[in-house]
Amino acid sequence: MKFKFALTGAMLAGLTGSAWAIGANESYYIFHDMGAKKCTIVKEKPTTGTVGTGEIFPSEASAKSAMDTLPECSASK
Repeated sequence: MKFKFALTGAMLAGLTGSAWAIGANESYYIFHDMGAKKCTIVKEKPTTGTVGTGEIFPSEASAKSAMDTLPECSASK
């Protein structure tokens, strides 16, 4: 009986840990829409229109501050 509780606890800990890891690995990108002449921050890597070096940002705030320094994005304001 103790084995079942230990096994169940280990499984729950593993599943919970995976859920936390998914949230911690978010990535943000700067996307420049050439047609609309507008920059936006997106969570999925764009296949076209990536501005700058295509850098991956760990937070939305860091992507926003980097976007403000790019000439392609400042022209769209």
